[in-house]
Amino acid sequence: MVMKTPGSGLEKVSHNIAFNKDHKKYSYASEDNQMEVVFALRKENTAKHAQQERPGAGRFILGDDYEWGNSLGQNCMANAVFIEFDLIKKSAKIISSIVGLPAVFIHKNSDAVIITSDIYLLTMVPGLRLFFDPAGVHDLCSVGHPVEHRTLFKDVAMIPGGHSLTVDASGKVDITRTWNLPQAEPLQGWHEYTDLQVEIFKDAMGKLDLTESFLSLTAGLDTRAILADLVLTHRTIPAYTMTGRTLSLDANTARNLYKAYGLQHNIIVLNDDFHRDLPRFAHEASRLSGGLSSLGQAHEVYLYSKINNSMSARLSGNLGNQIGRRGTERISMLNADSTILNEAITGQHGRTQKDHWYNTSVKSDDGKLTYEFLLQREIPFSSVANYSIGNYFAIQQSPYANSRLIEATQRRPAGELQTKSASLIKMRINDLRHRFMGESDLQSFQVKLIKQIGGDVASYPINWGWRAKGGVSLKGLLYGGLTFVDALICSKGLDRGVVYKGLKALHVAGLHEYRSFHEELQFLRDYVHDMLLADSVKGSGLFNSGRIAQTLKEHYELKKFHHKEISLALDLALAQQIFRAEMR
Repeated sequence: MVMKTPGSGLEKVSHNIAFNKDHKKYSYASEDNQMEVVFALRKENTAKHAQQERPGAGRFILGDDYEWGNSLGQNCMANAVFIEFDLIKKSAKIISSIVGLPAVFIHKNSDAVIITSDIYLLTMVPGLRLFFDPAGVHDLCSVGHPVEHRTLFKDVAMIPGGHSLTVDASGKVDITRTWNLPQAEPLQGWHEYTDLQVEIFKDAMGKLDLTESFLSLTAGLDTRAILADLVLTHRTIPAYTMTGRTLSLDANTARNLYKAYGLQHNIIVLNDDFHRDLPRFAHEASRLSGGLSSLGQAHEVYLYSKINNSMSARLSGNLGNQIGRRGTERISMLNADSTILNEAITGQHGRTQKDHWYNTSVKSDDGKLTYEFLLQREIPFSSVANYSIGNYFAIQQSPYANSRLIEATQRRPAGELQTKSASLIKMRINDLRHRFMGESDLQSFQVKLIKQIGGDVASYPINWGWRAKGGVSLKGLLYGGLTFVDALICSKGLDRGVVYKGLKALHVAGLHEYRSFHEELQFLRDYVHDMLLADSVKGSGLFNSGRIAQTLKEHYELKKFHHKEISLALDLALAQQIFRAEMR
């Protein structure tokens, strides 16, 4: 959506906008071309809420429309964005989702206000140039993603979750908060609370249109609860799980569970086909993620290429961790060596990398992570790259992305803490405890639901060994322990050498980290050198060129591990190339 200021000189832009060839494009413009709206539908039957209300006016929904009946363009939905435009008045209204996903971005300059769900489309606007935001670049290096609603680019920001944004004919932008966690009377006991959550979860599952959906099934609790409801309601949809050459814990669990119920499970193996086209998948991931991730999200592009438009929606456990356990999406920061960046970037934004961004963002005096922080800042900032890629190919569905379920968390029994400590050590310990020992049905509505349904979905081990029906599986615990070893070794950059070759021979390597980034960087050696040593990259103003060259030498010749730095440099180099961005 483009709103041009009078006399800006910008020409009509719709003919420049490129979408997936399978999407049907719609374009509307005011008579004086001051306002233009362009969007595309994946399939014609998804147009029920993408329509013109009257001549020159229309509305459409970005995301999953299953909460539309409760919203009707007046309230925030949990997993969709409402967009309304009027070409006569030359005005627009955007209501973001509660958690800010699907992401919508706004670019404002003296010539125009542009609102888009795909930052790449900004490159199609005549005369518009993108410039890197040093703060966003430094965030990517230290945190692993931009924070504070920044993107990689100046004057391009994420619209915050739970907000309404309006633009008038003069280009004036007003943005106001329209959603807050409501105050609610705490329930007396945990059973009453989890019963309420189970009821809402079942209702949310029942309202999802799963006609052309596939389940992204893992070994975790969040997708297990989804599978349990599907079993209960006798609804069958295919499932897909990714794995490396060694069958991962997720893939093995998903295969066995679906086999137990006689359902169709598909395993997507990251094999020679994936590695052969890895540069192309990385390029596409960078384009769709707004430059935030290339190599790191290449497997997501590969997954959708294998599904090949046969499904229009992806059902996942997104938000299950936060809704069910008030957990965080990503605890660890990237903490790549910032000396590979231009000194102008590190000098201007030299925040101490050891200080976790939670600690610099959480404003409460007691150092707790508020639930609003988790929902509207931690989730969207850490997930926007992955979500944006997926949203391009399929509607992202989740029963946890439900406003009633989110707001019901305010009814936790009286006296229970409403916040989570920002202690990173405590977070990691809690995560390990959850993976090995699980949750009690007293405080987890997901476990209660699974336990009520019973059968294989309740008895087969979850995560690294525990069962929803109670206790742990010794075989599952052993399998989980080996998975933990694989995860620990890879997190320390030790996925190479004789020891790791031994783990591969024992089929331990790949149980958790089904991608070996060390092997992939070895495979991409020539590509990496061509990209990072190109004259355009050296002159981009992004990097310390001497340090980049030294890093490549150390990694490939001296066998010092620099995966984080090389992957980060690839992200930024591809962003510069794809978005034709410059430093200023």
